[in-house]
Formats: sequence, C-alpha cells, structure tokens
Amino acid sequence: MKISNESPRSARMRWIALFLAVVFLCPATSAFAGSDPEAASVSQEKLRVERTTLAGGAEILTIFGSQTAGSGTPIVAILNDTLGDEDPANDQLRYVWVFTYCPPSLKQKVLACIPFYYVRSATRTPKPGSIPPIVHDFSKYRRSAWRKLAFYGAQLTFIDPAGLVFRAGARTYQRNEDAYRGAHLENALSVIESLRRRSDVSQLRDPSFDASLGQLVMRGKVGAFLSDDHLWDASRAHASRSRKNVGRNWELLRQRSEEEGLYFEPIASTSSLPAHAVVWVSLDEVIRSPRNREFNSRFLNISSPWSDESLRQWEGYTRQFFVEASGRYATEPVAGSTPVDMVPLAVYGLDFPRIPALLVDFRSLFNPRSREVSGRALDDVGQYILDASLFGDAKLFLLKRFWATFSRRKGIDISQPTRATAYAQLSTLVALEGALDPAMNEIVNDALGRLRTNPLQSRWDSESSAARTQYEALMAAAESGELDRRLERDRATERARIAHGALGRAVRRLATFATLGLYRSKADSLEIRERYALARAMRTHAALLEEVAKTPHPIDVAWAPEKYRPALDFVIAHGEYAPAELADMLATIVRGTGDAETQLLALEGLARMNSGSAREQLARFGAGVETGLFQLPGSATIAPAGHGWPDLTEPLTVAP
Repeated sequence: MKISNESPRSARMRWIALFLAVVFLCPATSAFAGSDPEAASVSQEKLRVERTTLAGGAEILTIFGSQTAGSGTPIVAILNDTLGDEDPANDQLRYVWVFTYCPPSLKQKVLACIPFYYVRSATRTPKPGSIPPIVHDFSKYRRSAWRKLAFYGAQLTFIDPAGLVFRAGARTYQRNEDAYRGAHLENALSVIESLRRRSDVSQLRDPSFDASLGQLVMRGKVGAFLSDDHLWDASRAHASRSRKNVGRNWELLRQRSEEEGLYFEPIASTSSLPAHAVVWVSLDEVIRSPRNREFNSRFLNISSPWSDESLRQWEGYTRQFFVEASGRYATEPVAGSTPVDMVPLAVYGLDFPRIPALLVDFRSLFNPRSREVSGRALDDVGQYILDASLFGDAKLFLLKRFWATFSRRKGIDISQPTRATAYAQLSTLVALEGALDPAMNEIVNDALGRLRTNPLQSRWDSESSAARTQYEALMAAAESGELDRRLERDRATERARIAHGALGRAVRRLATFATLGLYRSKADSLEIRERYALARAMRTHAALLEEVAKTPHPIDVAWAPEKYRPALDFVIAHGEYAPAELADMLATIVRGTGDAETQLLALEGLARMNSGSAREQLARFGAGVETGLFQLPGSATIAPAGHGWPDLTEPLTVAP
C-alpha cells in the first residue's frame, strides 16, 4: 500500500541511497608490512597423515592438524579405492569427508531460510556411531550439478510464482547452504593441495588427480559438465589464481603497513604461500606518538591505532618482538636487538579477490562482521525490499557493478565477496599445533566464533568436538564393514556401465522397478572385474599421456621419455580399452618428441586402438598399414620389422 505519491523509481532510489548511507557509517580503513611470500615459512610438517586399510580393498587417508601420533584435530579424510591389488594405476579416489562439516539440524535449516538473519547457531552434536556425511564423491560429482540445475528449474517454475515468502526462503537457504558447504570444500582443497608436495602421499601426486581437484573447484557449477580435460585446466587455473591473489594482497598489505609504521607478519600456512597475516603495532610507539598522527586506512580497514585510548592503556594480549639496530623487527633475539611489546591489530586473509580481507579486528569484533554482512544485505535489499533482480533491473545491476569496481580500486572492504572460505581456512589453521601461540590461538578462535554470519555454521568449539566424534564414527564404520558395503555398491554401478550399454542399463532398471526390486541385475564376473580394473588403470595412464601431450614442443625438454613409457606400454598391451580421444594425444607425442623409440611406441599404441580416430591419425603419418612405413617428423622413414607395425624387439631399420 502506497503512503505517498512518490513514484516507484524515486522510492527505489531512496531505499538504495538510505542503505548505502548506513553502510558507509561502518569504518573503512587499511594497513601493511613484511617480506617476500616465497621466503615465508611453510608448515606442511604440521599435517599428519594416518592410513586405515579396509578389508574390501581400499584405504582411508586421514589428515590431522598435528605431527604427534595419536593427537591433533582430524581435518579431512579421503577414501582411496585400491581394488585390493598392488597396481597403483587402477587406484581411484572416491569420498571426501570434512570432519568440521556437520549436517544442519531442523532448527538451523529453518533459520537459514530467513532473509536478513545473519547469526550463527549451535550445531547439534553428531550421533556417536553414525557415519559422517560425504561432502564430495569424486565418482558422482556431476550428480550435484544436475541436482542444482533441477533445483533452479523447480525454483523458477513452482517456488517463485508462489509468492515472496517462498521465493525468499528457498533462495536464502540455497545461498547459505552453498556458502557453508563451499567453504568446507575449499578448505579441504587447500589442505589436499598442500599435501601433494609431500612424497608420502603418492596417491595425491598422480596427474589423474588434477581432474579430481578440478571437481572441487567447479563443484555444482555448469563447468562440472565439462570433460576431464577442462577440469584439469580448472584445477591449474585455480592454483594459479590463488597464488596471484596471495602475491598481490601480500604486497598491498606489506607496503601499506610499512607506510603506517606497523609490522606485517605472515602466519605459517599449510599451503605453499601463507594465506593469512597479522598486522602488529609497537606499544611504545603508540604511547610516544601524538594522538593526531596521520593514519591512512586504505587496504587496512581498521581505525587509527595512534588515536585509540584503549591502546595507550592496553592490558590485553601482547607479544615480545626484537628491534635490530637497523630498525627492523624480528621475532627472535639477535645481537644488539632491543625487546619491544607488540599488540596485534588485525588478521587478514590474503587469498581473496582484489583486496586483503579483514577477518579479525582485535579492537572491534563488529568491524569485520559488518563488512561480511554488507554484501549479503545489499543483495537482500535489492531482491526482497526493492523487489528487483540483477537480471530484471538494469539500474540496480549497473549500480552494483559500479560500486564493486570503485570499492576494490579504493581498497574499501564493503559489499565484497563472502570471506567464508578465508574464515574456514583460518579456523583450520588455528587448529594446527604451533601455527599460533596458545594465548593468541584462543583469542582468534573466540573472534572467529563471534563473526560467523551463516545460520548453518556453528561455534568453533562445537565444530572441534564434532570433528573428533565424526572421525571416531568413520573409523567405527570402517571396522564394521559398513564402508566396504557402500564402496562395493558404487563399484557394482560402475561395472554395470562396462558390461551393458546405456539402453541395457535402462532396461534392467525398468525390470527392477516393474518387479518391485525382485529382479536385480548383477554385472559381476571375473572377466568384468578384470575389464573394470583395466579401464580404471587406462584412465590413469591416459591422464599422464594427456599431460605429456600438452607440454610445449619439444616434449623432451620437460619430460624424460622413461617417465611416460610405462603408460605407452600399457596402451600397447590393452589398446582395446583406450578412449578415442587418446589417439590425438599419442599423435601429438609422436610429433613432439625427438626420440625415435618413443615415437614408435606411440605409433604402436595407435595401431592397437580400436577407434576410427586412431586409424585416421596413423594415415596422416604415411602409408602405415599398407606399406609398413612410417614417416616420423624430423626423421627418416622407418621401416618396422614385423607385420606392418613397429616391433621393438628387433633393431630399428631406417630406410634411406
């Protein structure tokens, strides 16, 4: 009901102006100081990997935030399906558990449907003995994308037309759920990527695992429907983007801190580069400095420490640093250094788009919370108060895009992307023994618990205790055989794809439905199991050959032939199981390598494949089958001994 003659356009713009005015009342400040990110200490040693072998031919890799046996917080677990044999090529990573991820209670789900409700609630304690939820299944990752697509279809078709209450509730819950699950998956991704540099987890170092990481990057997005080749690229691009974000924000924060007389200290991380940093100020310098000392808050987004009376009478947490004769700060005493008391001002997330993300303000808990809420509040105002969408209201869309560009250029941390991932990574980091000293660890934990704005999130102490409970439940499920039974059901589904085509599987599912489950197809025999193992091994070898083929020519500069010849030998021995796209990779290797023996192996692999693509590639190299001659790039014509195919049991014969 209208209460004035004001036009809808002017009313809408008045609401936008009012909201932005309220948002601008939040403090917007900045700071920096430090060294080179490549030189910072890395704490991969703080991660401990525990292996649990299953009777059904699999192992669980559990990652703990401690190096001490029998202690530490369980963070992530991955099930590696080994098929119970000694061949690592047919191993397949399947399930990912993030132990701090707790299934939301009914109360949490209801609260997560309420727009403008930005308060976390306590999570119900997981039932002891109940298997924890699988956060990601590598073998079924496209199903999550299909489910999300189906949800959006139902949203547009049935829920949105039902009215504002239903539309707002469904969309708000979906946003909260995506942020909650996505933050935990992103946290698992960062932990897994850091472990890949260690030699004791060879299961995570195979090139085929790059596509698996791509699944975590593209989770639930349209890109999940892309091929493994695109997932491989997504994994690489994600790692590159993360390094660029950290490097750029590192330099921004370091320079800003130095200019403001502050000290920048990176927090030792589980990744190759520290993704978080603490900004400190000298307590003596605060006392000596005038209250009107100039302070530029750009990129720091905190209030001036020089005019803060609470710092001049500080009785909270301090840490002792040492000032060298040159004026540089050090965390350890050196000859001629002077001890000084330092006060932490803020903790920042560096792996964040455009600007450093303020995560903890030690003097104002409301500061980072208001910045996190601002982006969500702006979206909620546009959708539920102004009744507009980014697709239906061009003015609102352009206004938001303008503000995003302007704020990022100016370093204003208002209405930025959610920092849920940075929060989750910091929560895991403080769980690692020695990442922070105990006193500061407790302060950061308390601050993170107060700053959570998602109703599906829980208190940190709840998550920590739930992690241990869920780990014990997972071990109990492994011991009882429950995990083995689930794993065998998933294997049976994959064996059915090998034994029957799409039509055959559809007919058998229809028969199962028509007989109310009395008929169940079982694609299980020794032959099918062997074909299943070979098909899995072929995917691993094909992933390695794909990585080799993508290398700029000449391939021999980056790859020693002996590193990928076993993959070529496997294709030669089992070419009938090779995918058709492997033909292009083998042809690229023939053209890209200067090693004649490797060229012949790749050609023989093409010959063993039963696909038109392989025959087409062979025809491009010369007469092939008809004459028994292969014209190899950069070499003479090779006349292979035998029946028209390269035979490496005899010396190569080179035709003049």
